[in-house]
Amino acid sequence: MALWKGEERLAQGEAVQELCREMGHHRVTQWRWKVKTASKPGRKPPEEEVEDAMSQEVRAFDREKRGTWGEEPMYEELGGVVSRSLIQKVLDERRQAEGRVKRPRNRSYEFASPGVTYSTDFIAVRPRGRVLKVQDDRARYLLGFAHQDHWPDDDVTSFTEEILDKHGDPYFFKHDLGSEFRSGVFQEMLRRRIIVAVPSPPYYPKFNGKNERRNQGDRKWIAPTEADRPSVSRVVEELTQATLDQNTARRKDVLGGRTPAEVWESEARVTVDRVAMYSEWDRLREDILKRNPPNPSRQSAAEMEAMRLAAIVVVKRHQLVRYSRNPEVPEVST
Repeated sequence: MALWKGEERLAQGEAVQELCREMGHHRVTQWRWKVKTASKPGRKPPEEEVEDAMSQEVRAFDREKRGTWGEEPMYEELGGVVSRSLIQKVLDERRQAEGRVKRPRNRSYEFASPGVTYSTDFIAVRPRGRVLKVQDDRARYLLGFAHQDHWPDDDVTSFTEEILDKHGDPYFFKHDLGSEFRSGVFQEMLRRRIIVAVPSPPYYPKFNGKNERRNQGDRKWIAPTEADRPSVSRVVEELTQATLDQNTARRKDVLGGRTPAEVWESEARVTVDRVAMYSEWDRLREDILKRNPPNPSRQSAAEMEAMRLAAIVVVKRHQLVRYSRNPEVPEVST
């Protein structure tokens, strides 16, 4: 026969008292030990890790929008994945701090080694078409680029796979919310190769800042060519020269005075169980979507947001990223 709740608590209390008598110490001591054991230092519970990632996401979005977006539009833009109450909490914290303490600066970050994360982006060039580029985000090493007048989804995927076949698969792949990257064929390719997709937040190019800085450098390099009736072949030739210069000649302070090629070729790679980490990310992604099931109208945005949040948590869990307080200032290309 089942016990009433009160009887259950009484039975539990008697059991604890009996245990204390056997061990020779007071009941209060037993509870202190229990609390101390439960709060041993270590990794945060998964739900706290997810909430931390969500709070970080809201703070970054709030900074990007200069504090001009309120709770509801931010909730809509983040796909309904981050709860209104958490958004409001973060916004309230910022509002309380304004005028009394200096607002925190963005932290820069570095991946633990080359091969952890690749990123991709387009730049439009004159006289026509776009250039698609893929780089390693730790080394700032441009792995390859290609020009086409039009980029169907299949072509974007095929070009990316050529880069991966040549240089190896990263653990993470950063991309923006362009339809070419959100397409079923591109996402299926990443799943098949067991690569975690890391979509950028909407209207937030700084999230892909390392690639954006590379774009800015390339734009400055080809600007004289574009200003004087350029041909596609000449622009591609100049981009090839820019790539050689940036990869093999230009030493960067952020790389300790080394060139991207030196970092790419000589820095030791970290090793992670790819399948286990991908499964961990996939489960976390599903859990995030279950926390706040999105409306059908926001399904796509919610899925992208859940991918990114899950990736942020997994990167930190596996210590694949480190932060500093001396951020590079990204110059965002157009």
